[in-house]
Amino acid sequence: MAGNFSRHFLDLIALCQTALAKKHMRKCLLYKGYFCFETLNFWLNLSEKLFSIIQELASVKRNNPLPDHDSVQVLADQFGNFFINKIEDIRAEIDSQTCTYQPSDCVQPDVTFSTFKPLSQEDVRKLVMKSKSTTCDLDPIPTALLKECLDVILPVLTKMVNLSLQTGVFPNEWKLALVIPLIKKFGLDTIFKNYRPVSNLPFVSKLVERAAVCQDNGHIEANCPLPTCASAYRENHSTESALLKVQADILHNMELQKVTLLVLIDLSAAFDTLDHQILLTRLNEKFGITGVALQWHKSYLSGRKQCINLNGTRSVESLLKYGVPQGSCLGPVLFTEYASTLFEVIYSHLDSGHGFADDHQLYLAFSPNSISSQENAVACMESCLLDVKQWMVHNKLKMNDSKTEFIIIGSQQIKFDTIKVGDAVVKAVDSVKDLGAYLDSTLSMEAHISAKCAAASRQLFSIRRIRRFLTQEATETLIHAFIFCHLDYCTVLVKHLLAY
Repeated sequence: MAGNFSRHFLDLIALCQTALAKKHMRKCLLYKGYFCFETLNFWLNLSEKLFSIIQELASVKRNNPLPDHDSVQVLADQFGNFFINKIEDIRAEIDSQTCTYQPSDCVQPDVTFSTFKPLSQEDVRKLVMKSKSTTCDLDPIPTALLKECLDVILPVLTKMVNLSLQTGVFPNEWKLALVIPLIKKFGLDTIFKNYRPVSNLPFVSKLVERAAVCQDNGHIEANCPLPTCASAYRENHSTESALLKVQADILHNMELQKVTLLVLIDLSAAFDTLDHQILLTRLNEKFGITGVALQWHKSYLSGRKQCINLNGTRSVESLLKYGVPQGSCLGPVLFTEYASTLFEVIYSHLDSGHGFADDHQLYLAFSPNSISSQENAVACMESCLLDVKQWMVHNKLKMNDSKTEFIIIGSQQIKFDTIKVGDAVVKAVDSVKDLGAYLDSTLSMEAHISAKCAAASRQLFSIRRIRRFLTQEATETLIHAFIFCHLDYCTVLVKHLLAY
């Protein structure tokens, strides 16, 4: 039976892709309806490949537009140069600024972490099976096939992982990232600045990273925990828990008849401008990572390269002198550790603040009935933002003054509507998008509910186009994948509305 499913599946993919390439949508839908519903439903739940095809049929997924070009190779090289030059320009701008920030003395924790423990074959098996089945063009075999053959490959994988961790060497072959430029938003002009780089790394490199992350996190959580207000990439933390904490603080302020001034800091390419030497020093002095473990992190960061991949055409390779790879498992964790000292600056001015990766929320409460209280709130926030920017300059991160947003939550009778952020004067807005949720000036969540309902409605209309070709179970799968993901996100934030 499984063999028949495999044959039908491959035939279905070939027929669908041929019809899609020729833009014969009706013909493609007929091919799709040709196979029995049971076979389609089986593969709908098991195969990412068929799932992506159904996305295309339902118009859920749109092609990524590229700038006009005569040569794909030339365009790939131009994209590569643009992304590298962008980071170089940001670093040059940061280096030209005067920095008055003086970091406080850091005391290394009593317990240090100098060597990684070797992993057993069962440890590596669990890491592999927990990993997504996505495949990079640099992988020698597809990840799905690797999982199928894991019993045979497992001893070799385990040896590779342990050799890297115990020798402190991250092989150069694992440091190359294939980058796909994706348009930031459909409808934007197809010019280079409107594209963002999305990195794809070899599966084995990410497997070794996962092994390192597990042991890094175990040491840090036990001996030198991250600030409680840093929520990214930690167990039992998420964007939803971060938003819930911020919302709970604001609701508490409302109960005390106080207004909240909330500021959302905007950074430019923060993951890409991070300084390697500062990061290694922080890992050593603040988190107690030493010896071979520190050497492994140094090897992981140094000599990294990337090349642009446009439909199989690759640009020349470019050396990455700064930053951490965003398509990696370890990179975002390292950034969270890198930014951990920022909260020392924030809490020297404010009682409240929260961060998730490179998104930071600063907020304070004040009485709306007192002019002096309002003036003090503005002065306190501006002073905090000034020191935050100095911390950013010292740590080679660029804070976008003009794109930083702020909102006043709880009252409309406030005498100020602007604050100074660095060299820019920023005007208050009626609603802000924070970690995928929309917060408005009364915390009614109307903007959030409207945005999520609109997104869900668009997806529902797309699925409707192919509904007649789907079984009930297959339809439910698509509904959960494309609609409930919008409706379920941060539902806890609207729970307080049920009381009114």
